[in-house]
Amino acid sequence: MKANEVILGKYISKHINSRIAGLDYLIITAFVFVGLQSFSIAVFNSKYDLSCFLFLAATFVVIFFKQHNNAKRHYPLGFITSCFIFFEILIFIIFQIDVVERFISGVVWLGGLILIIECKDNFVYDTRRVVIALYFALLYTAVPIVFGFVMQEDRIFLKGFFDEPSFAGLFLYSFAAGIVSTLILRKFSYSRLCLCAAILWVAYLTQSMHLFTFLSVLLIILICNIFYFGFGNNVTIVFSIALIFLVAFAGNYVITQDHFSARLSFVDSKNLSVLSWLRGFDQAYFAAANSPLVGYGLGSTGHINFQSANSDVLYEMGHDYLNLLDGYSLFFRLTIEVGFIVLIIFITYCIGTFVKNIKLFLSKSISNKIKSDGIFLLFFSLTLYIGCLLKEPTYSRSLLYCGIFLFFTLGPNATKFR
Repeated sequence: MKANEVILGKYISKHINSRIAGLDYLIITAFVFVGLQSFSIAVFNSKYDLSCFLFLAATFVVIFFKQHNNAKRHYPLGFITSCFIFFEILIFIIFQIDVVERFISGVVWLGGLILIIECKDNFVYDTRRVVIALYFALLYTAVPIVFGFVMQEDRIFLKGFFDEPSFAGLFLYSFAAGIVSTLILRKFSYSRLCLCAAILWVAYLTQSMHLFTFLSVLLIILICNIFYFGFGNNVTIVFSIALIFLVAFAGNYVITQDHFSARLSFVDSKNLSVLSWLRGFDQAYFAAANSPLVGYGLGSTGHINFQSANSDVLYEMGHDYLNLLDGYSLFFRLTIEVGFIVLIIFITYCIGTFVKNIKLFLSKSISNKIKSDGIFLLFFSLTLYIGCLLKEPTYSRSLLYCGIFLFFTLGPNATKFR
């Protein structure tokens, strides 16, 4: 049965992609490069990851070759993205914030993400190959971190080939979340449990605050398990209960560590990360209160006149520009640049997409192989997306593109291999 499923999948993939030679390899290569932020292209004060270029290239290939499959559409692929860009140009003209290079960067990279979402029904790729590519990225990320730990040179190696330990931590915690989701929602395996524990240990070495992103996604996984399966699966329920106690114990331990406790104290804090996050909140609050519908336009973060006591503290400490231009959080940055109302509408759409996807991958309408890979990739991408909303604000980084691409294309892609 499994052999037949694999043969069928290859047959469908071959014929659906008959006019798009190499698209699958282009997409897989983008996932292989997801952890190679050290080789990103630097222009002015921004960095553009190789994976982002590859995801965009794959999207333009789809647009060029897939127009014939959209005869039922009332508009061509790219129309919504073009409207978004035109609208942002009007906002740029209205508010006259003189940040042309940042505006152009926002148009290209945020526009690229919107274009991927718009073309989500037209991508076809082998999810098994994607998982293998991500395991390869996991390997070359984890090895330097473990090496640094053993050699007691963790400050140099704890980020792997990512630009920052925070990115490496988010990738590793997202991988662990994907494995946990398959353990709970698909089939329990002691080997995968051991692998997950090892990944979590490596992720902890990065000292990334995305540990709490991981814990929040664990809660979502447990809710999905109870909602879809109830309490009928004894092994899964016992594992879930054990996981809750383990998380409580680990969480209690973590918050006693100076590195984490300093970043969880928001009252009279002198921690630079906390102050930057709070200033990002102040800036987003100002934008939500004064321009909730359209924001202040792409590139406007850090260039609007807002009041913040946290800015004053950072100025006194000699770090007045720290994270000022990116808002520290994607949620804050999007609130400032596209508007709080638009952001809430988009998040609501994302919730609907997640519910639709989880129903699909837990249904009996698709093969077991696609279910396992789909559930892993769904929660892997969900963790990346939530982590970026909380802490990673830059549009042109590989983890955001990777998360958005998977989150929105997984469902439509899986339906082609029923």
